[in-house]
Order: sequence, then C-alpha cells, then structure tokens
Amino acid sequence: MRGSGRGTGGGSSGTAARAPRRPAISEILSVIMVTVALAVGTGVFLYTFQDRQDVSEEVVLGHLDLSRMRASELVTWSSAHCSANDGSLNFLLHNYGADNLSTADMKIYGSWSGSTFQLSPANISYATLSGDPIAGDIGGGEAAWARVEMGCGSMPPGNFDWRCGNSRFAQPGTLSCAETRVSLITPAEDVVRVEPDGWREPRAYPAVANVVSCTPGIARSEVCFDISEQPLPLTGIEVWHMTRGPFERGTTRPPIQNITAADIRVSADGSRACIDLAPATYHDTIRFLLVNEEGKSSFNQRPYMGIHGHSNLGSDKFCRVLPYGGGAPYVTCPDGTVLPNTRAADMC
Repeated sequence: MRGSGRGTGGGSSGTAARAPRRPAISEILSVIMVTVALAVGTGVFLYTFQDRQDVSEEVVLGHLDLSRMRASELVTWSSAHCSANDGSLNFLLHNYGADNLSTADMKIYGSWSGSTFQLSPANISYATLSGDPIAGDIGGGEAAWARVEMGCGSMPPGNFDWRCGNSRFAQPGTLSCAETRVSLITPAEDVVRVEPDGWREPRAYPAVANVVSCTPGIARSEVCFDISEQPLPLTGIEVWHMTRGPFERGTTRPPIQNITAADIRVSADGSRACIDLAPATYHDTIRFLLVNEEGKSSFNQRPYMGIHGHSNLGSDKFCRVLPYGGGAPYVTCPDGTVLPNTRAADMC
C-alpha cells in the first residue's frame, strides 16, 4: 500500500514540472518592435519605389509628348527666293506632320553681319498654293507660301536700333534679303533656317579705321584715321551727327559734312588719312563713314568721336576720341596734351 501511495505522489510532482513557461514582457515588446520596424521599412520602400516609378513614368510620358509634338512638326522649306519687286523673302513651308501648324505661334529671326534680331511678327504672312491668305494654321501634310518683308521695316516697332534709326545713315543692304539668314522657330521650338537662292555673306570691312589723332581748334580741327586695312582709294568721308533724338523722330537730314577725295590728305604709305572738321560739326558726338569705290564702311566699322567746348576756356576746344574695336578712349587738349577719357578733360 505504501509503495502504491509513493508512486502516485511521484507522478503528480512530474506533471507540474513540465508545464509551459509564459514569455516575459520584454520579449513580447521586442517582437512587437521588430514587427513594427519591418512594417515601416516595407512601407517606406514601397512608397519610395512607387514615387520613383511615378517620376520615371512622368519623364517617359514627357519624352513621348515632346516626341509626338516634334513628330507632328516635320517642318521644312523649299524654293526660297528674293522678290525682285520689293526685296521680300518668299519660300514654300512644308508641314509634313499629322497635326496643324499654328502660324500665330511662329517666331522669326534675321541674322546679318554677325548679329541676330527678332523680326516683327507682322512682317511674315502665309498663303495657300493658289494664293489665298492663311490667317490660322497650316494643315497637316500641307504646304503654304511664306513671305517675309526684309529691310529696316522688319524690325519690331518701338525698338530703336542705330542700324535703322535713320534711313539715310543705314548701310545699304542692311537686313536685305540676299544677305540675311532667316530662321523660323516653331511652337515646338524647332529651328527652320531658310537661305534664299543666291544668298551671300554680308561684305565685311576691316575693323581698323580708328581716329589716331585729333588737333582741336576754334576755326577747324584736324582728325586723322588709321586706314592701313581699308579698301583704297578713299573717295570721300561722310561726317554724321549721332544725336539719337532726330533719328527717333524720323528726321533724315544729310551728313553734317561731306568731305570729298580732294580734301582727304593720305600719307605716302597709305596708312593714314587726315581731314579738317568745320566748327558746325562740334559739340555733338559724330561718326564717320568711309567711302570708296566698293561702297561705304559697315556700321560696326565706323569710328566716332566728339569735339567739345572747354567748360573753363570757352573758345578753346578739346577732342574726345572713342576708338572702335579696342583701345582706350582719350582726350586731346588744344596744346596737344593727351589725357585719359575722364573728367581730366577739364584740366586741359
């Protein structure tokens, strides 16, 4: 009996020792934290991936839209020529794209003698092949005649420009059809460059024609130019007042002094030419046009200077010389003293 009782008691004690252990609070918190971290990390990764995917998709769609736009503007030109009647540029404009080409959104530029200008939109017009005016779009797959008015009239109104400020002062050929590269900018920013038949580069003159000396005087002032790189012989020199006001008002007065070949003193080696300026040319900024058998010097090559009355010595004069294409401006006093072009002119 005693043996049986011990066996039963021993069995109850063994069952109690094998009961499952409850996890500690710290272990539960660790599992929760790891789970939350994994969830947050997964969420951030998915958000970043989706964001990058959206950006990539936008870039691709943008490229596709731009490609479609450019593909719809397969614009070329042909049959460009200058009109003998009015000097306008005429050419066929082909729209090989499937979409309409907006003429209202076309921009036009002209390049002449190294400079580029935006021309007035009013100076370009379009017409069908049968000659009917086009006020709107050029249809997909269609062609139209384009006409660009050239010359100073093509400059946008209200933008003063020395090249066109005075029609008599403007260089003949400025913005002319045969010497101006014309570029059209389409709504998709494509560039269509048009060159008419017989197009030629504007004639370039050397940039060396600066005033190299000036001897001011009351009755006359002697001015000498470096002409070592000029086409010779000189047949004349025009002296122009460069006050801006009359140009803007449309005044086309002639040169203030027109010097003929007989009044030009050229050195024996042909490198220097001297002229006498009359008192009528004083007090304003003046510019010189050198004339030879080939024509007149280009706008960018015309030297300019001024002869002014001294503020303290009313009857005496001093020269203010502004070299073009390099060289420092200077002032020449009546006694021949040369000073920098500063207020030092009052110290003559």
